[in-house]
Amino acid sequence: SRFTIVEAGAENGQLASDLLDRLSQAGPAIRWCYVIVEPNKLKQEQQRQRLRGKSDEQELVPTGSVRWVKSLDELGPITGIILGNELLDAIPTRVVEFSEDRWREVCVTLEDDSFKFGLEPIKDQRLAAGVDKIPLPLPQPYRTEVNLAATDWIGDAAKTLRCGFILMIDYGYSRNDYYSPLRREGTVALYRSQQRQENMFEAIGETDITAHVDFTAVVEAGLEAGCQLLGFTDQHHFMIGAGENRMRSFENSEGGQDRDQFLRAYKTLMHPEMMGLAFKYLLMGKHVSTIAKPTGFRYASEAKKALGK
Repeated sequence: SRFTIVEAGAENGQLASDLLDRLSQAGPAIRWCYVIVEPNKLKQEQQRQRLRGKSDEQELVPTGSVRWVKSLDELGPITGIILGNELLDAIPTRVVEFSEDRWREVCVTLEDDSFKFGLEPIKDQRLAAGVDKIPLPLPQPYRTEVNLAATDWIGDAAKTLRCGFILMIDYGYSRNDYYSPLRREGTVALYRSQQRQENMFEAIGETDITAHVDFTAVVEAGLEAGCQLLGFTDQHHFMIGAGENRMRSFENSEGGQDRDQFLRAYKTLMHPEMMGLAFKYLLMGKHVSTIAKPTGFRYASEAKKALGK
């Protein structure tokens, strides 16, 4: 059987392109197929253009295939890996506020032909259960998020996986850090044309809305769906482990353009004040050994402790 690589939310296809280049170098010893989960037809076409020449139609990737599906539901149980790179932070979240000694949901209301935010009692029992897990005491007012859709997605991913791994890469925190008393305004952020925005109700439909990931909640959903927790770390420590062999190969080699280019990118990715601490890597598995881990988790701290479990 083939090893199936599933990437959800491939955006412009850059990660898929890089992975396919590396996979094509593996030779016929590894039988694999690459599946992109993308519900948006326009993005599917953009990804096809980016990956043109790397699908079976062009027969340039004889060891595997590239195909698209709209949702995980279209896949049967697979043996392989499900990847999500900056996926969960883009999934719509619920916003709640703690004020007057109680939690309420932040909802959008229409007032005098204008959209505004209003506070409503929490009626959704799942949302109420999520709010109950937020550590108290907190300053008031305190606004934050509970992403039920993100945990649902992890449950769906676990059902799709017969045997293999789920690797999530995203901005986020453990639950205790996510709901820090110092983070009174939550983590929702707005971007348009790569510029930070402030007004949620301007350029509706043209603005990217993101929120950081509560990785503790994600892990709880994965465990409940039958997965094992294999690793959790920040990008700084992940890059130290993943890049160790490449770095050692430079010790006895002369400098060159490729080496210098790699080192510049490497330092940017792992620098604590840039992307090194902001990005987190979460690895979960199903029916796999918990002993052998990818090199990126070689220097990770104990996952359960880091997640407050």
